[in-house]
Amino acid sequence: MLTQNGNQFELPEILAYSVASAARALGVSRSLIRCQIREGELPAIKVGRRTLILAAEIDKKLA
Repeated sequence: MLTQNGNQFELPEILAYSVASAARALGVSRSLIRCQIREGELPAIKVGRRTLILAAEIDKKLA
């Protein structure tokens, strides 16, 4: 959801990524993301059927 602040619009901060979004952000395949989760290299949480990776974990990989 966009919020208007004067003449500017602010995007909400991303707190977690889906497997597909994380793969796009890191420039790798979804399979590699799933493999890293399975091997314990990339912490993830399950919310219902969805697997989410916290944005802080993606930031660590990008640093």
